[in-house]
Order: sequence, then C-alpha cells, then structure tokens
Amino acid sequence: MPGEVLAIVSDVTDPSAPAALVAATAERFGGLDILVGNAGGPPAGRALEPDDDAFRAAFEANALTSIRLVREAVPHMRTAGWGRICLITSVAVKQPIPMLALSNTARTGLWAWAKTAAADLFDAGITVNLVCPGFHATERVAALGNAGDARMGDPADFGRVVAFLCSQPAGFVSGAALQVDGAATLGLL
Repeated sequence: MPGEVLAIVSDVTDPSAPAALVAATAERFGGLDILVGNAGGPPAGRALEPDDDAFRAAFEANALTSIRLVREAVPHMRTAGWGRICLITSVAVKQPIPMLALSNTARTGLWAWAKTAAADLFDAGITVNLVCPGFHATERVAALGNAGDARMGDPADFGRVVAFLCSQPAGFVSGAALQVDGAATLGLL
C-alpha cells in the first residue's frame, strides 16, 4: 500500500538478517519491487594498518550484506518481472580516499559484483546500480572529521537521486556507479 512503512530493527551483518528482512517485507506487502542496500562504513585507516580481521569485517558489512539482500530480493522481483536495486557505496569506488582503505576495498569489491549482477538481471526487468556519495552533511562525515574540509551535499538531494534510479524512467540505467559528490571526483569514469 502506498504510504505504509514497515520498520524492522536488524543487524544486516548477521548472515541470517537479509532473508528475514526480505521475508517480512514480502509478507507485509505481497512482494518486493525496490531494494536499497546500505551499511555504515568501517573504521578509518591507511592501507597497511588494518589486519585480516578488519578486512573481513569490512567486506562482511560493506559487500556481503548487500549481496545477501540482493540474492533474497531477486526471486520476488523475477516473479513481478520488474525490480530496482540501488546499493549505496562511496565515491571511494572511483577515487580511493587515503584514510579509508577498508571502505575503499570492500565497496569496490561490491561494485565489481554489482556490475556482474546487473548484466545477469537486466533481461528480467531488474536494474542494479550503485550510488556513490561524496561528502554529505551526515553524522558519518562529521565522525571522520571531514565536516569542515569540504563542500557538503544535502542528504535529501542524495535521496532524490536514489529515488530516480528506483523509478520506472530509470529502466535503461543499470550497472552504473553514479557519484553524487558536487564534482569532487576527478576521474573520467
């Protein structure tokens, strides 16, 4: 039903959580058409500082949680013949951020997976895209100490970009990693 919300508190890094979240959503709404996956970023650190456990935890939180959510949601979307998947990552997938080695690594791995999944799902009417925020006025940016160092985006504007990628008119946009960063990313791709 339009305007209805189902709020579920869950730790998405628990491997059983994605199945439970999708099942509860499908039960309540009779299906699942749109999935927006997001998880908070791992701790800051340079490339050689984190140990193996830190890399495993980052990959678990910032890649596997979204992959599990997508695997659980896709059967519902295939049944409907339509779906939109939008995974929130970071501009770090296009331009690594020096103090965020864990995030750079895990989120770029998710992009490679999502690019592959997008090709696999497009003929089923399902799109898969990444939205890559730069610095926005959020608690995460403030916690990293970047709030005064850069121009800040409005989180509401970021949400409108995500909403567009989840809409009917975005049906031919799939496999993209769209940075929303106020022209901060210097790369051409």
